[in-house]
Amino acid sequence: MHKIVHTNLTAVSSFGIASIKGSLKNINKPANLAYNMQIVAKQLQTGKWINKDSVLGIVDGTIYVKGQGIDYKKASFISTIKLNAFRLQQYNYKNVYVKLNAKKGSYIFDANTNDPSLIVKLNGTANVASKYPTLQSKLLVTNANLYALGLYKDSLIVQTAADIDFTNLNPDNLNAIVRLDTTIIFRGKQKLFIDSLIAKGFIDSGYTVLNLQSSLADANMKGNFQYTDVGNIFKDIVAKYADNKTPTSSASNTTIEFKADVKPNPIYAILLPGLFFSKNIYAKGLLKTKNNDSTFYINTIVPDLS
Repeated sequence: MHKIVHTNLTAVSSFGIASIKGSLKNINKPANLAYNMQIVAKQLQTGKWINKDSVLGIVDGTIYVKGQGIDYKKASFISTIKLNAFRLQQYNYKNVYVKLNAKKGSYIFDANTNDPSLIVKLNGTANVASKYPTLQSKLLVTNANLYALGLYKDSLIVQTAADIDFTNLNPDNLNAIVRLDTTIIFRGKQKLFIDSLIAKGFIDSGYTVLNLQSSLADANMKGNFQYTDVGNIFKDIVAKYADNKTPTSSASNTTIEFKADVKPNPIYAILLPGLFFSKNIYAKGLLKTKNNDSTFYINTIVPDLS
């Protein structure tokens, strides 16, 4: 016989008000824990509980969850989160809604915000049951005021739409693409358009290929490496030449060819104030390592830069 625990509790303290109502089953077997719970927070000071009140602040909203299991790779549940307000860092976000439907590592999600400084819609599916998750998602950013959100020091508003398709994130079988369509950036009275941006990662004849196409720049990287090691590979090469350190295994026996074509665009003057160039900047290079020996070169053509 499985004992069911019912709860209907309201806690009132200097940290705010929290109400918990619902039922729990199989509490002595966490892997099979069944739950049907609703949590209502009113002016709840979440950050003070963990001495992180400079990061997390007041939460005001409702969380509902019904399902079984606590392992996110195996649990099955439905959940809705409606937050009237919550503070993260210095900004108080308002009107956040999230809906989740999980079934043994397969997730369907739908989320949106209707905040004066952040109007966003996000929906899609994901599977996290295996070592490398998959993700198919659409993101619509109607308004993101980065200055108001405390994410940029000057006036900057962004609008964009994104399609994300991570069919396979296994480094040996990489197949992923991110596409941004018609990004618009507002800075004061300036209004700048960025045409579509497409970033791809895939395997071609056994080689890893990372490719970027956009109105800002085109770039390509190809070689016998795994995308998960790119950061460590270049870090190791820098350490070898700067500190005479021996490269780690991730940087050994690696060949990477790369090239880039950076195109003139007013957006650079916004992101990097004072930077201006009127002609394309070209760069290409090669990184080749074998055991503890390495070859690295880069050739750059900068016709006009000020």
